[in-house]
Amino acid sequence: MGHRGSKELLRGLIRSFSTELWKDILLSLNEAHQGAWAHLEQHFSPPQAKDLVPHYRRAIFEDSMATIARKHNLIVRSALNKTRNASHAEIETFLLDSKRVVLTALAARDAYDFKRLRTAQFRKTLAQEAMLFPEFQHHHGDGYYGVILHGAHPEHKNSLDFAYLAFPYADCKGWFGKYDLFLLAQQAADSEAIEDKAQAILRSDIIRKAE
Repeated sequence: MGHRGSKELLRGLIRSFSTELWKDILLSLNEAHQGAWAHLEQHFSPPQAKDLVPHYRRAIFEDSMATIARKHNLIVRSALNKTRNASHAEIETFLLDSKRVVLTALAARDAYDFKRLRTAQFRKTLAQEAMLFPEFQHHHGDGYYGVILHGAHPEHKNSLDFAYLAFPYADCKGWFGKYDLFLLAQQAADSEAIEDKAQAILRSDIIRKAE
């Protein structure tokens, strides 16, 4: 699908962060997808393994978010949800123009079927604390809330098929921008914004280089 959304935000991401950050995220996502299946298939029958994969995959990747954050001098924290029965990892950093960026992760079923952000109170709260978008004139925030959206290949459930850095509107019913992490991992830090219809390429090469 390539990049969709604000080119200004895309330029900010390219200027502010190295390609190594995106490569590390992709490598960790791929390891989470592979590792969840590899572990669970050894201990459970296929139906039970399938049910457990989302939880185990999330745990593997969210643990790796802490390692990635420390490597790239970013802030990482574990936060409880509103009902205090589960936690999620948050990475906090800043763009070069001092706008705050908070990132969480979310698995998606299909690369073309996430028109809105999956309901969760902590995601709504983070989105509402994001910066003032023109579409929401009464919203006054200080940065961006981004979601690392990722999903498995439809025929190869243990391999990463897509990964996007997506920024929802305050109401979580649409996206200010969705940026292909495979493209970001290839993009030089001083390059111009990629056209919206650019296609992701060399996906396996990126993961090999990150290793």
